[in-house]
Parts: sequence; C-alpha cells; structure tokens
Amino acid sequence: MYRYMYREHHRRVRGRPVSGSTDVQVTGCSGTIKVSLHYFRGSQCASDPYARSLVPAFHSAKFVKLSGSTMAPPPVRTGSNGNVRVQLRGFERVYTAVDNSSTKVAHVTVVKGPVATLVQHLPKALMHTYNLHPTMRALQVRDAFHEAEIQPPITVDDVAVRRLLRVRATDAAEEEAGVWKQHVQEECEKFVNRYEDFASSFEVWADETNNTARLFLFSDHYMCDGSSGMTIFNDTLKHVVLSASQTDIEPKQYPVRTSPYNLWLDNYSVSTPLTKMAVKLLAPVIKSVLTSHTKPLLPARSDQADLVYPFKNNPSYALFESGSPETVKKVLARCKQEGVTYSGALTAAVILAYYHASQQHHSTALTDNFKVTLTMSTNLRTRLPIPIPEDVVGSFASLVPLDSVKSPGTVLAFAKFWDVARTCKQDIKNGLKSPAVAFTDIFMDQNFNSASVPIAFSKHVVKNSCTGDVNISNIGRYPYPMTHSLGDAGEISVEALFLYESVPFFSMGTLMYVSMVKSFNYAMLHKYEDGDANRLFKAYVTFAEHIGEVDANATMGDVLAQATPFLK
Repeated sequence: MYRYMYREHHRRVRGRPVSGSTDVQVTGCSGTIKVSLHYFRGSQCASDPYARSLVPAFHSAKFVKLSGSTMAPPPVRTGSNGNVRVQLRGFERVYTAVDNSSTKVAHVTVVKGPVATLVQHLPKALMHTYNLHPTMRALQVRDAFHEAEIQPPITVDDVAVRRLLRVRATDAAEEEAGVWKQHVQEECEKFVNRYEDFASSFEVWADETNNTARLFLFSDHYMCDGSSGMTIFNDTLKHVVLSASQTDIEPKQYPVRTSPYNLWLDNYSVSTPLTKMAVKLLAPVIKSVLTSHTKPLLPARSDQADLVYPFKNNPSYALFESGSPETVKKVLARCKQEGVTYSGALTAAVILAYYHASQQHHSTALTDNFKVTLTMSTNLRTRLPIPIPEDVVGSFASLVPLDSVKSPGTVLAFAKFWDVARTCKQDIKNGLKSPAVAFTDIFMDQNFNSASVPIAFSKHVVKNSCTGDVNISNIGRYPYPMTHSLGDAGEISVEALFLYESVPFFSMGTLMYVSMVKSFNYAMLHKYEDGDANRLFKAYVTFAEHIGEVDANATMGDVLAQATPFLK
C-alpha cells in the first residue's frame, strides 16, 4: 500500500487528521498497485501547517475541473468549417494513438426471414442509422490533438461511395464449414483509416435459399463498443421495417455528446481532479507495474512482439461457439437461486477453464492457490452521473480488476464454486462503486497521446505486449425486439449475436466474450498457440454451459471433476 498526499513531492501522512480518503488502483501483469488518497477539511488546514501546504495544489486541481484548461480545446466545439469537433479522451486515445492500427470490433448477427427484402431496403435504412447517430459519421482530425469531427448527414449514394455496405451470397456449405469465423478474424486485422473512413461498416452474407443472413458490423473501437453494435443493429432493422412499409422516415439526429470520459468524470467536482493529480504524480510507479512481467499462465504465441515504441501490430486470433438453447434458463435460474449475478458465476467458470488449460505449463495442486490476472469489462452508460436519454453509440467500456482471483487466489479443493462466484460478484460491485475504477482511464488519458507515447514506451517494454491473463466481456441479453415485421414479405427474426475484437498491441492473453439471444454465444480473442487456445476455449464453453448443473455445496475441484470428461 502506497500512501501519498497531493504535493509536488511525495510525502507520507503521519497521523494527520483527515476528513476522508479513497483508494485508487491499477492492475498489470504483476499485480495491482493501490494508492490511498487523503484530504483535509478547511479547518484542519488552517491549524495544521503540513495540511496547509496542500491547499494550493488542491485549489489548483479544483480550478482545472471548474474552469477548464486554457491549453486544451473544449470537449465539444465547432470547427472553422462549421462541423462539430469532439475531443477524444481516456481509452479513445489508446485506440487512436497509432495510425495504420485499429482495435477492431466485430458484431455478427444471424437473422431469419425474407432476406431479399432485407437486402433491398438496407442502403436506405443504413443512411438513416448513420444520420441518427453522429458518432457513426466521425473522422479523426489530422494534425489535431486527439479530435474527431462529425461529418454532415449522408445520402443513400454515400452508402455506396463510402463502402458502408457490402453484400455477398453464401450457402449452407459455407455455414457448415464456418467460413464466416475466419472472415471475421481476417477482417478485424485490417485497420480503419480514421482520417478518411467512418469507424463502422456493414457486410451481409445472404442465403436466400434458406431465408437466413449473417450480418456483420465492423467498427474501430474508438467510436463503438459492444452495446453500441446492438443499438446499431436494432436501429437499422427498425429503419428497414419503415422503408419496407413505404413509411416516410423523418430525418433525425441525436445530440453530439462529449467523450464518455467527460460524461463520466466531469460532474465530480473534487474526486476527479484529485485522482488525476495522483495519477500524474504516480505515473512512473504505475508504468513500472504495467510493464513488469511475470510468467503468464499460458505462453504467448511466437508472433507476439514486445510492446516498445514504435509499436508493431500483433495479430489476434478468433474462436467462436454457440451454446445450447436449453442451457440459458438453467444457468440463469441457478444463479438466481444462489443470489449470484451471471457475471460472477461466469468468472468462476473462467478460473476453472484457465486451471484446466494451464496445467501442461504450470502444474498447480488443487490444494494450492491458483492465481489469475483477470479484469471485467464494464459499461459506463450505467455509471454516468447524468443519464443520457437515448441509446448512445460510442466507446463507453472500461475495466474493473478482480483482485481476489489474483491475490490470494483460489484453492480449488476447498473453495465452493458459488462462494467464488459471490466473491467475484462483490469484487465487480465494489469496483463499479469506487472512484478507483477511473484510475486506469485517467492514466490512459494522460499517457496515451501522440506526444507522450514515444517517450513512455521507448523506456518501458511489455514482454509479448501482454498485460495479464484474461478480460471478460459479458454484454448480456440482446435488449431489443427479436422480431420485425416486413409486411406481406414476412418477419425477420434475430437468432444469434457474437461479439469479437482484435487488439493490435497492449492486450491480455485472451479476451473472452459472451452474449445472449436464444442461447449463449461465446467468442474469444487469443494471443496463444493454437493448441493452448483451443484447449482453453473448449474449457471456457464447457464450464460456462455447466453452471446450471453446479450444486450448492460443490467445490471448484468438484466442478472440475464433473466437467473433465467433456473436455477429452
């Protein structure tokens, strides 16, 4: 535990009376650094010379929040050409730090119904969807400090000119062979030219013989996250319905919002500037933690270069699998009986998957502590101090570290599965409530920009570009209508949804995804050799599907034994 006051130089708090404190933390391969931040009341400052010396720094921090910096442009402004510009902040800066490189997100949806009618009306529907969400028309501004510019509304012709929609035929043989899976992996390796191309584009593989289609949405992560993709799909299908019914669609655009970073943090008048100051003071320590490297549970693939400036794009690899429709009710009912969130239970399943997959490299007895460096993606839309009324498209994802699975770890022989799930649930809950969740975002905001990246990563090297073992992203149940009427042509139904993304640098060993429509749909980005990755992914799906069968008193070791026959 490190204790620092807000001063130009680090000083310990030696028994001084404080009016409050908070902890902030950042997680890297070697663990988590925690920092206790203490602050004084005004009366205490008046009577305590040490506390009094902190007042200028505190006031300066508040001034940054209340008045804004004179050095940087406002979060949203109008450019000289009349177009609105938005500052890129937090993780948006990570995603745009290097040209010719993209963190590429893929949403893959399966629909059934009158595919020919769907394809016929898609260009017009997409035009209205792009015009509805201004961030979908954003271009990064060249020679500007992390800004994106919203382009004017588009026409149907622009859908073709900008290559926003591609359509090709497919058949049952391609579907059976899983050709689409390799296509997603390859497409996500292609970067988006953010200065010339919109962040998102559509692709349709139509099988008119079987009345099915696979819809692909490929997006640069700086303007789209997991929830955004579902919103875009739903709005597009709604516009298809209106177009097919020959209903006049009234042009509409949602307001241009500031960066999710600003929407989240700008309303905290004291804690945010204090945390920003702490991050700045502790940057050397944080960089050391982030770049220190312990031996991962699974070795990195041979093609994964170290993270050092100038960055090299490391390839990502994809795996996909659908669960059984019967599993969904069992799993969710079992979680409800145990008073556990699905995310908590899924985390326990992931721990078991990593234990199973890692034994060939690091044999750990069931009676020993098994440790995983694990984070959980979180949707900042639910944490905004002032809720946004519309379903906003943007990059609202952040990370919550689950410390308990790293230290002290899990003793599989004695730890009960549902107790581990409850602990993980509480870790996630505590992380979301704590202002510490902003710590990593603020660090990225301060250290990932065109000026600081070359300096920071010329001295610090991340082995194989690996920052930990696994991040879990559960985007939940598809939240929109699953059927849409196209009049006399019939009905379009949403059957499945997969989420995947490639990460060119600075990545966990795996990113595990799950979404839910009629079954759980699993996907995994990995940076491992194929044998290790396939073993891990099979275990991930098997243990996740088995959650509904776990008894109240079953230990993690019991669940491991129950599922092992299915892993051979």
